[in-house]
Amino acid sequence: MVASLIMLIVLLAGCGRGAQKEGAQTSSPSAQTGMPVVLPTATNTDAPAPTAMPTFTPSPTPSPTPIPHDRLVQGQWEHRYGDYAAARNEFNAVLDAADADPRDRLVARLDLGRAYLVDGFYEEALSAFDTLLDELNAAPTAAAPDLRAKAHYLRGAALAALHRTDEASAAYALALEGAPWMTEFIQQRIGQARIGGGDLDGAATAYRIAADALSADRDPVAMARLLETLADLHLRAGRYDEAVAVYDEILAMARIPAYRADIQNRAGQALASAGDEDGAIERWLAATEEAPASRPAYSALVELVNREVPFDPYQRGYIDLQAEAWRPAIAAYQTFLENAQPGDPQTGQAWLELAQAYLGAGDYANANATLAQVIEDYGDCDCFGQAWLLTARALADQGDRVGARRVYRTFARDYPDQPLAAEALWRSGLMAFADDNQVEATLDFLALADGFPASERTPQALYVVGLGALQAELPDQAVEVLTRVQEKYPDYRSLAVSYWLGRAYHAAGDAEAGNRVWEAGAAQTPDFYYGILDAQSLQQPRLRTNILIDRMGAIAGPPSTLEDDDASQAYAETWLAGWIKDENEGEGTPLSEPPVSIADDPDLAAARFLLDVDARGDALLAAGRLYAHNKDDPRSLYALSLLFEKMGLYRLSMISMARLLEFSPARLVEDTPIFLQKRVYPQPFADLIVREAEANGLDPLLYFSLIRQESQFEEGARSVASAQGLAQIIPDTGHWIAAQLGHPDYSNDQIYLPYVNLRFGAYYLGWARDYLDGNLISALVGYNAGPGNARNWRQRYGDDDPWYIERLDFNEPRVYVQTILQNLYHYNRLYAQTP
Repeated sequence: MVASLIMLIVLLAGCGRGAQKEGAQTSSPSAQTGMPVVLPTATNTDAPAPTAMPTFTPSPTPSPTPIPHDRLVQGQWEHRYGDYAAARNEFNAVLDAADADPRDRLVARLDLGRAYLVDGFYEEALSAFDTLLDELNAAPTAAAPDLRAKAHYLRGAALAALHRTDEASAAYALALEGAPWMTEFIQQRIGQARIGGGDLDGAATAYRIAADALSADRDPVAMARLLETLADLHLRAGRYDEAVAVYDEILAMARIPAYRADIQNRAGQALASAGDEDGAIERWLAATEEAPASRPAYSALVELVNREVPFDPYQRGYIDLQAEAWRPAIAAYQTFLENAQPGDPQTGQAWLELAQAYLGAGDYANANATLAQVIEDYGDCDCFGQAWLLTARALADQGDRVGARRVYRTFARDYPDQPLAAEALWRSGLMAFADDNQVEATLDFLALADGFPASERTPQALYVVGLGALQAELPDQAVEVLTRVQEKYPDYRSLAVSYWLGRAYHAAGDAEAGNRVWEAGAAQTPDFYYGILDAQSLQQPRLRTNILIDRMGAIAGPPSTLEDDDASQAYAETWLAGWIKDENEGEGTPLSEPPVSIADDPDLAAARFLLDVDARGDALLAAGRLYAHNKDDPRSLYALSLLFEKMGLYRLSMISMARLLEFSPARLVEDTPIFLQKRVYPQPFADLIVREAEANGLDPLLYFSLIRQESQFEEGARSVASAQGLAQIIPDTGHWIAAQLGHPDYSNDQIYLPYVNLRFGAYYLGWARDYLDGNLISALVGYNAGPGNARNWRQRYGDDDPWYIERLDFNEPRVYVQTILQNLYHYNRLYAQTP
């Protein structure tokens, strides 16, 4: 089924760190399969959205004498793209046109105010909204019912920006009268305005109402955030008991131990501020029990220790150890061990953790002596094997890597029945590999495979040995080892093993056998990275500079394998009707029409309203709930994907359609209708993306593939590495690009504007390509991990692109490039060919 393929592709998207300046480092060498893209929060996604956006088409090009409605639409596109000055010109043109439709004139007035507001012209925005409200009062039937509510909401935002907080609160309240389904969101705005005016009581009341409007079952995360703010307001106002009561509300629904520990710790702080020492101690004790390895548990422990509250010394040592408070941990463990009774089952573990604390403190002498004691006295303890591994680590930390490998090997040889014996050989091999001692690494990995065939490390070790043999020009040995992996461990990286086995056969002179392996791989998963390599290699076995990208169109499959697929929505819905059970609607209802449960959902109404007032982060929150509550119903997913697309929520449209195809009987993406596929691999912002790609000598399909990976076309996206916007530009890189391009008066907040972001991203990818000798694979690696890293890795690993990608020091850029190539495969299938 297409399930495992397409959803993995979608989930891998966004794992990149965004455009990195030369020399920038990635920091995640750990193995990972991908990083889900998290819905951006309200604090970083208030990028604008139009009142009604067309999709999948370039913005309209005005005729020499455009009619007012066309200018309104053009202005909405300019607003969406972030060119607010151009948008205001269009909206003013509508307002000046004598033949403008009355409804268009009102919408233009609203949008003019929006364009002033998001651009920081608050007085001008306020004037526009005041004029609009006067016009609505004069002609109350000329506008949709919610236009007035939106005007009041935006007027409140302008007043709040001008620090006229009482007036802002009043304006928001008027907005709420016209849009009662917006209580959760508008009451938060009222609360923020009240905070700005110093009215903590009024703010608390607003947040209480907002929380009461949202059920914990519907969105426990949003509810917890609201309640945290409410508790903080009570604390600031000195209402400690009320704050504790709110914390208890959170605890009643919280399930994550570390978060519960944090809330218990905060409740303890509140009780202590109220003078209730006994209550505070009870809460701090609870925090240490909820999640002893968490930072809140350590904070609670500090409070308990400061108050000389009796506390179990072993638990105290463990909490200190996890917080890297080495000296307090050492003291606590010593106290425990001095008083431990003979036979106490925690004693061995306490000695081990004491050694860890010594290591953390850099006291290697005591660490080594303590580890030796564990090895000598606690052979039956789970800590025994860990003590051996720590002994080796201590030697390595002191620079004795040969001695460390000797300890690993001795442990595996003398105690093969220990659970960590295989892990010891794995670590020894990795250490030798890192030291460029390929012979020792191979010996360790083969000893691991021969001595511990059931270990999960064994196929990993054999895979490394196989690739090492191929690199060392020992193709026969590579064939032998990789065949062993394929036959005995068929579930281990089967696609990668297949590709490299084909390479090994070719290197050994058996091209026929290699081609058979590649043909099987290309047929099995033509749209996954290694299937793409298989297909490319059948045409050109050595994939050097840019072949992977330049020849993607030559190996891309058909847009659809379905007979008579004309890419129409009608064809797609006929196909869907063949397997979707439509239990929610009566016979004859179009599949594209949302079920009543969605159409009447207040979150849908809220998302639409919020997009129209440029509160994109909150809109994503509401729309994300719609997806979450309907993600297991294929019929709803189809309607939601189309609905989200029309709303300009492309990420949610993509994941809804991808989720739908998970349920389908199709094996491959191309076994589904083209109309559906183009919602999984869409082309939003097409005019900007094509223009900027071509301006920098890039294939637009490659740039679409990169943007899909970076942000899934969510313009407000921000990563944990502070990469921002559609092309995920980090702040320093943004300033550097602005200087290179001579972008006037640049500030970081402009990077979320699509026309700026896409220009910067295309420029940077083109610059990285030129800096890296024209190699686009290197450029993609550089975009994610920094051009300096990309160049160093290329110098080390050569011009063979698959080998270069495989050997990258960090997993993140490897997955990043592989996923972009997979995207490029699909974009070539769907858009470089005519169905």
